Amino acid sequence: MPPTLPTRKDLPWIGQLLYQECEAVRAGGIQVDWSLEEAHEFLGRIWGRPDYHIEVIRHGPDIVAICGVVVITPVLPPYPLTCAEWLWWGISKRDTASVWAACKEWGKLQGAEYAQYALKQPQHNQHKFVETYHWVKL
Repeated sequence: MPPTLPTRKDLPWIGQLLYQECEAVRAGGIQVDWSLEEAHEFLGRIWGRPDYHIEVIRHGPDIVAICGVVVITPVLPPYPLTCAEWLWWGISKRDTASVWAACKEWGKLQGAEYAQYALKQPQHNQHKFVETYHWVKL
């Protein structure tokens, strides 16, 4: 199935997933005080904003892959417009890759020169969490 846009009805499920994924990244690392309600509030704030985008793949009524991105200008020179991933999850590698490809294409259409995504890292220190960012030329 090709990626499609989510609907408002998907927001509760997406909020739950966003919260779970962020908690999984920090597992064993620093504990950030935030809640499921804040994940839902975040989605409510970004819904419909032109600088945010979400792609999903469904099998029947179920979402089996999702990617969310935002177009940003990094804080350091040379300030290339960047499509930055903030949620990326899927059941299969194929579907997960498809939603990421669709988000990169959307970012490129917005004028982004690069795409950036984070990879989860094993967490061994109770005072920090580590993510590795990868950059892709669009």
